[in-house]
Amino acid sequence: MIRLRMQGLIGNNLFQYAFARILAEDLGYALEVKHSRYKPGKNIPQLEEMFSHFRDAPLAIDGKRFSRPVDRTALIGYNGFDGFRIDLEEMRNCRRDRKILIKGFFERYEIFRPHKSRIRSWFAVNPIGLGYHIAPDDIVIHIRRGDFIVFARAISLSFYLDLLEKLDFARLYICGFGLDEEVKAGFRKFDPLYIAGSPIDDFRFMIGFNRIILSQSTFAWWASFLSQAEEIHAPVPLSNSTPFERTYPHINLRVDDESRYHYVHEVPYLERVPTIADMVAARQQLPLLSGLRFLLTLLKNRLLESGAGSALVWGSGDWNPCNGACTGCAGTNEEVTGSTGRISRCWGGIGKSSSSESTTPMQAFSLTSPLPSTSSCSASETSACPWCFSANRPQTATIPTMTPAAAGTCGSTSSSPSPGSATSRCNNGWRIRSTLCNRQTW
Repeated sequence: MIRLRMQGLIGNNLFQYAFARILAEDLGYALEVKHSRYKPGKNIPQLEEMFSHFRDAPLAIDGKRFSRPVDRTALIGYNGFDGFRIDLEEMRNCRRDRKILIKGFFERYEIFRPHKSRIRSWFAVNPIGLGYHIAPDDIVIHIRRGDFIVFARAISLSFYLDLLEKLDFARLYICGFGLDEEVKAGFRKFDPLYIAGSPIDDFRFMIGFNRIILSQSTFAWWASFLSQAEEIHAPVPLSNSTPFERTYPHINLRVDDESRYHYVHEVPYLERVPTIADMVAARQQLPLLSGLRFLLTLLKNRLLESGAGSALVWGSGDWNPCNGACTGCAGTNEEVTGSTGRISRCWGGIGKSSSSESTTPMQAFSLTSPLPSTSSCSASETSACPWCFSANRPQTATIPTMTPAAAGTCGSTSSSPSPGSATSRCNNGWRIRSTLCNRQTW
């Protein structure tokens, strides 16, 4: 028999079910499904409703049952299994009678490519128009914000807006989660229709379109994959640029064998930092512990702004101004030393040390001593900071109090900052990639 313990939400669960179902079907085994423990009061009813609309996706399947031996190959954490990379074909070809335990994410298209026809047959679902007449040239967009903002995974609205400027379409529809005033202001010129349905309504609505623009949500991925759409646009965010991506680096859902998919690479993440209002808006999606951690992060940053919280975030110890400042960082890499403490700027924010990072942009702080002057870093040292343009070292300068300014596109200047000017970190140590600029006023 096969016992599947689901993880995460609906989009994640579909990959897990498909993996377990393939094994159960090919081995003739019974399948038992245990629901995800993540927001069960909300996720379980929605998942069961979703499965009720699929053509052939029972959550329990009859078949052969064995209690021993136990096969833990697909159990995350067992024998080095990371929850994603696994040889499904090897498991299918093993005909030894056994009980198989499955717990993982399996979000790699290569696993399912040979089986996509039957997966689409299992998950076939009738589209709905929700009272709208959908034309072939209409476009539907899926946007995922909410908890993605809190977890720093929400992509910039510029991905959608820039893409729409290049496309000709009749009517624009937008569905998803977190369609707030910020979203509506950004899309106002396109006069879209916003769909305020349940997740299952959104799913079945999207499937009926010929042209789809995705968020980086697995839920939206499945809607497009199961659709008959001839044109699908999907974002590929900047790699290794968030704690999530560094925790789960093996996700790869790019459909590489269908010409209808068009990928936009190096899509930036949302330019602003999450707020308490974002957390409140996403409260139904957030576990209690995640909400508490987010509030603690905000508190630390407020203390930093007031000058009282340096000990909470800033570490101590020696600093190697070359690659030592970069280890574990994915964005801005320079470290500065001043009377208020020692910091590393990691991934657009303040890090406690070279091995930690924050999802918040640099906050105000004072420097009463100049930045250290260093000799040139070696090639191997600068290569530790792949997002740096050239030399990865700070310049010698006395800088007044810095305050955050509006995010913008980095300019081409390569000079050091001067008091009162808006600058970007340039290729002599003062700039990161323009898509992650976060301009500061000095």
